[in-house]
Amino acid sequence: MRAILRRMERISRQGGARRGFSEGIGGEFGYKRQDMALLNHGSFGAAPASVLAKQAQFKKQFESQPDEWYFGGLLKKGLMSGNEKVATAINASTSQVCLVENLSVATTIVAQHWGEKLRKDLETSSLSERNQILMLDWKYGACKHCLAAYCTGPLHSGKIVEAKIGFPLLSQSEVLEAVERTLKSHKIRFAFIDHITSQPTALMPIRQIIALCRQYGVEEICVDGAHAFGILDSIDCKQLDADFYMSNCHKWGFAPHSATFLYCKHIHTPTLCIHIYMHTYISG
Repeated sequence: MRAILRRMERISRQGGARRGFSEGIGGEFGYKRQDMALLNHGSFGAAPASVLAKQAQFKKQFESQPDEWYFGGLLKKGLMSGNEKVATAINASTSQVCLVENLSVATTIVAQHWGEKLRKDLETSSLSERNQILMLDWKYGACKHCLAAYCTGPLHSGKIVEAKIGFPLLSQSEVLEAVERTLKSHKIRFAFIDHITSQPTALMPIRQIIALCRQYGVEEICVDGAHAFGILDSIDCKQLDADFYMSNCHKWGFAPHSATFLYCKHIHTPTLCIHIYMHTYISG
């Protein structure tokens, strides 16, 4: 992404501002409708034309001989290469990172993992006082629905608790105060926290939130970084110390629709899976 932006800047410096814009940024995004200002690139991203051309080139190569790609191993090799690049970008090992279709799939994987833990406690009558899941009141609705479906109700006994941030938000300290109040007053076992919230939009003090959760004995923490990859200068999963981190690559990372990575600590990999079974099931 940075290389593309540097290229745009170089072009913009050549031949005057107007010519530079038409050949640089204007040229890269000239395929967008010109009769309106499209502002919602957070949902689907907005890749430059040169990136879209490269994506089309790869698609054409696949379509030219799909069997060679799918059965011959080229597709797997390409996916593993992408996996390695993402792992490097977020300071993780390749065995800790998995590429999935979208953030809903990544959330489902974590929700099933937590739901299974809650269900086993219920079945063995080893109910813990800590059966609550912490979210922010600015959370993304689809993620809350997913956690509710897999972790709450009579089969799982989990409950979702929201830290009330309120609006407008004047400082990050207000977020930390809201999170700590909730941690003090509830029995939180799991936490699902946004890195950059969607609506309204704000960068959360995620390192401090994770530290607070650890301080109050939260068992596992998942960071919803849907908008982080490509916006933030860096994402360092080792330094953040979350159990799980997920982010879309197609929103601000210029990847094809749609691509998402899910990171998890090594301790969780033996029990983490999505319950959709296929040919590769026995090979892990």
